[in-house]
Amino acid sequence: MADSNVAERAGVYGYSDARNALQRTAQATGLLRVVSIAMEAQEDGSVAFDDNKFSRWGPAIRVACSHVSEVRDGLIHKDFAPSGVDWWTPLATLEAIDAAMWFTGAGGSGVEELTFDEVKAVMDAAIHVLTELHRDLSTVADDLRKDAAERATVGQKGGAA
Repeated sequence: MADSNVAERAGVYGYSDARNALQRTAQATGLLRVVSIAMEAQEDGSVAFDDNKFSRWGPAIRVACSHVSEVRDGLIHKDFAPSGVDWWTPLATLEAIDAAMWFTGAGGSGVEELTFDEVKAVMDAAIHVLTELHRDLSTVADDLRKDAAERATVGQKGGAA
């Protein structure tokens, strides 16, 4: 009987996994950019909400966390996944932003709500590390695509003999 605490391997990491990871990373990055712009509009008074605290954006940050978690899952649960792709820094950064927004926005936490400048700085940092993750995943996808093309070429030559 298999240990229920041990994750089952989910196949071999391939080009489609890398493309999916790129898409998830782009979605997380885009979401952070949109939230950052919305917060700027909120800060300068262009928009106002019933709950006009920055903590209102926590659910959107959690969606970005979910996208990066999917990237992580592909990298840790598949055989022959590339090593050295830094998914943990973006995920930890997003989780920290989410937790800080929730905690400082919660009434009675005793901690001052984050200022616009603080939130903007960490959002910029998160976008930066997500951009680096996207760059690394692009390299992985390119390498996997080239490997597949080379195998196809060798297969064609072997079939023609």
